[in-house]
Amino acid sequence: MSNHVIEFKDVWKTYKMGDEEVNALAGLNLALRTGSFTAVMGPSGSGKSTFLHVAGILDTPTRGTFLINGKEPGKFSSKKQAQMRRNEIGFVFQRFNLMHQLTVLENVMLPMIKEDESKAVELIDRMGLE
Repeated sequence: MSNHVIEFKDVWKTYKMGDEEVNALAGLNLALRTGSFTAVMGPSGSGKSTFLHVAGILDTPTRGTFLINGKEPGKFSSKKQAQMRRNEIGFVFQRFNLMHQLTVLENVMLPMIKEDESKAVELIDRMGLE
């Protein structure tokens, strides 16, 4: 069994911009070992955010294989992906980060194992975000 917590194998992420296709990731191969420390650096537009979105199970590759602890998150339900995001990886954002396409309720529920709307509403009320 591999001791890599994150693996990218020939990962591509392509976006459509009008009639053009832009490769944010182009054949990325990377293996990060458990307990390692890695910095992601590069100029604006070099694919850092796309890399982190895929690594954080917030986006999926266009092609290639992405693994966390030997498992391919893209093959799981959104509930299982949320469990993996909560239990197997973590992010410290430079600024707070919400999914703009989701409501406050959906953002609060995102990391929850059990999609319990009443618990999410309680948390939103407690934080004064209603």
